[in-house]
Amino acid sequence: MAQLNLNTDNIPVADRYGPVPEGDYRMIVEATDIKQNKAGNGSYLEAILVVIEGEYKGRKVWSRMTITHDTSEKAVAFGKRMVGDLSLACGKRSIQDTQELHGIPIKVALKISKQAGYDPSNEVRKFHIPGPGNVPEHLQQSVEQHAVQDDPFGGPDGGFGDTDTNTWP
Repeated sequence: MAQLNLNTDNIPVADRYGPVPEGDYRMIVEATDIKQNKAGNGSYLEAILVVIEGEYKGRKVWSRMTITHDTSEKAVAFGKRMVGDLSLACGKRSIQDTQELHGIPIKVALKISKQAGYDPSNEVRKFHIPGPGNVPEHLQQSVEQHAVQDDPFGGPDGGFGDTDTNTWP
């Protein structure tokens, strides 16, 4: 038996189940899977992301990115854009398997989603793709092509009104 003498009165209790505050976090992709949506009319890539630094180290966020949908081309375009951004944020111009994205430190912008009937939760707002001049040379052309492609969501910043000046993680 070990003597501990612990008094929890002065120890703050962390919110282990609520969302982490909105902001940018260094994260890794821990796991990925392609799943069928509830309606059965599409599929999505589910990525489990884990915060790797700071106060929220170890916290997980689930990101679901639509990859097929029978009735919503916009959802598919947005989902594929997010998968592309995730891939580029991981330094991958192309991938054959989502496991190629696992374990690579990336910068992710999180927001808090509040939907009627559900507890608040985190949602990925953006996978930061390092800006021009801050990208490894072998990826520069891919980032430039990605930024000027036909984008129904508002241009190279994904419609969020900000540009990335981040350096490569």
